[in-house]
Amino acid sequence: MQHLLSDHAKREKRLVAIALLWVSRQGAFCLPDLGTSCNVGDHILFAGDARTRSQMKWNLQNEVALTYVMTGRTEPQTTLGRWFTAQYRNHSGTRVANHSHQE
Repeated sequence: MQHLLSDHAKREKRLVAIALLWVSRQGAFCLPDLGTSCNVGDHILFAGDARTRSQMKWNLQNEVALTYVMTGRTEPQTTLGRWFTAQYRNHSGTRVANHSHQE
C-alpha cells in the first residue's frame, strides 16, 4: 500500500492521503497499515485531495511510474533503450572491446 502513496516524481515523498478502508479476499479492514500488501481485485478507499488522486492515478496507470515507486529504478521505454540497458548490465565492470582498426 505504501507504493500507492508514493510521489511518482520523488518516491521518498509521501502523498497527502490516508487509507480508510481496504477490502480484500480476507475481508474488510479499517485504517490498514502502510505495509499492507495489495492484490489484484482488492479495493481501497482513500481520503485525500484532487492533486493526490491525480498522482495516485498516474502511479496506477503508468507502468514506468509504478516501477519507479516500487523499485527506485526507471526502465527504458523503447526497444533500443532496453537493449542498451541490457548491454550495459551485461558488461558493467568490464571494458567493451574497441573494434576500430588503427594502423
